[in-house]
Amino acid sequence: MHRFFEALRPFIRGVIQRAGWVLALATLLSIVSISLAINLRIDTDLANLIPQDYPSVQALERLRETVEGALDDAEQRTQELRSRAKKMRGDAKKRLEEQAHEVEQRQHELRERLEELKSEASRLLERSRS
Repeated sequence: MHRFFEALRPFIRGVIQRAGWVLALATLLSIVSISLAINLRIDTDLANLIPQDYPSVQALERLRETVEGALDDAEQRTQELRSRAKKMRGDAKKRLEEQAHEVEQRQHELRERLEELKSEASRLLERSRS
């Protein structure tokens, strides 16, 4: 260990003798590092961390598109039913409100299932990486 410190002695002397330059260099490197670090983005979606041509990634993307499309359709259908129900009276209004409620329930179930599938897909992708 003594040899190591003896070998470093000239370097340490140089740092001490040129302390201003060392401080300026450290400041410049810090500024450059911070400016580069600001642009860093962390992607936590495991599906984005593996190649897009993997069948499992393609299947996951198709599933997302299908379920999200179904959810969008359900939202639109619910809005249509609610607006029609506002214009009606009596039993017809009640039936439309019931239909809107059923669509909303189905939409809620789809959202829950989508979250379950996302979690399951993440676990599978994580397991395949290890």
